[in-house]
Amino acid sequence: MPIYVNYCRTRRKRMALKHVMINDIIAEHSARMQNLKKYYPFFVLNETTFTQYKEGKYAFLDMGYITMASLRFFINENNFHEKDVTYEEYEDFLRELLTRDFKLEEEPVELRELISYIFDKIKNDGRAFEFHFYDPEVRENKVARVKLIDSHIAQGTVYYTITPEGIEFYLDTKEIKDESKINVSQLLLEKMINANNFKGGIDVVRRINSQVISLIEQKEQVVKLLGVDVFEGAKAAPYGFALRDALTGKVFFGEYAEEDLGRCMIGDVVPGVRGLQVWVKDTFDCNGNKLDVKRLGTNANIHWASDMTTQIIDGVDYMERKKQTGIINDNTHGIMLDPHGTLTNNGTKGNPCLVADIFGDYRDEIILRLEDSSAVRIYTNTDLSAHKLFTLLHDIQYRVGVAWQNNCYNQPCYTKFYLASDMEWKYVLPALASTVTTR
Repeated sequence: MPIYVNYCRTRRKRMALKHVMINDIIAEHSARMQNLKKYYPFFVLNETTFTQYKEGKYAFLDMGYITMASLRFFINENNFHEKDVTYEEYEDFLRELLTRDFKLEEEPVELRELISYIFDKIKNDGRAFEFHFYDPEVRENKVARVKLIDSHIAQGTVYYTITPEGIEFYLDTKEIKDESKINVSQLLLEKMINANNFKGGIDVVRRINSQVISLIEQKEQVVKLLGVDVFEGAKAAPYGFALRDALTGKVFFGEYAEEDLGRCMIGDVVPGVRGLQVWVKDTFDCNGNKLDVKRLGTNANIHWASDMTTQIIDGVDYMERKKQTGIINDNTHGIMLDPHGTLTNNGTKGNPCLVADIFGDYRDEIILRLEDSSAVRIYTNTDLSAHKLFTLLHDIQYRVGVAWQNNCYNQPCYTKFYLASDMEWKYVLPALASTVTTR
């Protein structure tokens, strides 16, 4: 008798699992097809060969690569530069791509015809791509429609924009967020619970907890620093570099780059130009205007001068010396500190042991190791100054920045208030007061 009961329970469990499976296949099929439709245009375009065009003259071109590059171009222009694209602008982009990446050398007329042919394919002559599928729940054939590029006319000019489906498709091919792993695990957990597979469900819960803890640890490092502008380099994808509002992520300006630009830098290095400057390949003011000045290094900055401007610590990208000893310099004052018998750390990064205002006033000290690493040496600026300000360690954001040099990312820190040669002193204490908690 117990054997029979056990058999019945096993059979009921199998029937339940089968019911869940069939329900997934039928009830969820339409939704899955709607999610798949954003990929459909790419595979249609990727099958587009150039063998039938101009008697196969351009059969070596890869439509899949051209499609992805075109979408990336529209994302850059529409979303990050916040401007719609004319056909002439797209034509310039694609002409450069074909010449650079496929070594294509054609007469201007033939190249224009080729670009027009390609663009007509990508925008499907203005029509939506149609993805046909069968919906078993209602037992009907259905059609899902999707466009990659849309257009509109303004003041007699046709402008083109990438559609939300186009953006979603492009980002889904690579920029997948860590949170998506949690979403997948949650869906898997739901299905295991429905199937009474509680042992497997417990394993999934453990996995979700591990993923959540990992995300919390990553995000806690930056949450307290939100609210100021961030200038970022290699991690600014899809930019080569960008200046963003750290609270909202809004892009003020930036440029695409095909190579890793490494570190970007920010500081008051051009006295007389209002606001802080930013630089990586070129130097820009805070509004994104390119400045005609010698580019400083992007190794690390320091508040060293008595006029409250920003200086740079030497690195292999700037001071071409065999050893990085911790030289401090800028375009205005020249070399202000040339230490001997010292070395920086981390190879090409050239990091000091620490940059921080540890002795007071508003200027940073630099701590360097000796060449034989037997001791550290602290340098401080003893020049007289016409300015008087409390030590920067009173500013909470700056204090966090001092800490992150040792346990997160070894780059110098910034105050919450505007610190520069043209700073407005009345705004310093209100910014400071907003970080103080009354006990």
